[in-house]
Amino acid sequence: MSLLNIKEQKSFLNENDFKVFKSTIFSDKFPWFISGSDYKDDNNKMLSHVFYIYNSPSSKYYNLLEPFFEKLEISSLVRAKLNLTSKKSKNFKSSFHKDIPRISCLTSIFYINTNDGGTEFENGKFIKSEENKIVTFPSQLKHRVVRHKKGDDFRIVLNLNYYKFDISL
Repeated sequence: MSLLNIKEQKSFLNENDFKVFKSTIFSDKFPWFISGSDYKDDNNKMLSHVFYIYNSPSSKYYNLLEPFFEKLEISSLVRAKLNLTSKKSKNFKSSFHKDIPRISCLTSIFYINTNDGGTEFENGKFIKSEENKIVTFPSQLKHRVVRHKKGDDFRIVLNLNYYKFDISL
């Protein structure tokens, strides 16, 4: 995948897997945690749920990621987390950033709900948040959050950073 290769796929999960994933994270039993942006001067407040970090699962809901492992051919996970942002936030765009600045892997952003927010890339490409859509790109490609202004109160995305199986010899 080249640095400029941004791949979108609609209807990424099958209907049942998506229904289970979405209903679990929208449940009033699912734990969300207050967090800020990982990026200096962003001042982007949000809620998050970290599934995997520091080479280890960090959530009892880790098994929700199983459909992603197979479909994305993930061989090694670096980080997996949900981000929940509100349309009432002050900053409608975060700063451009690289998810994992020190390594080159892949990033996939899976959109849980549809709204007018999305992901903007430094090259100007904009990917709109659409339910059950995923966008995959090299982690070194700078991008940013564009928060939504209309629709649901919240915008929820799954952010995956990983290495893919490479069977070439």
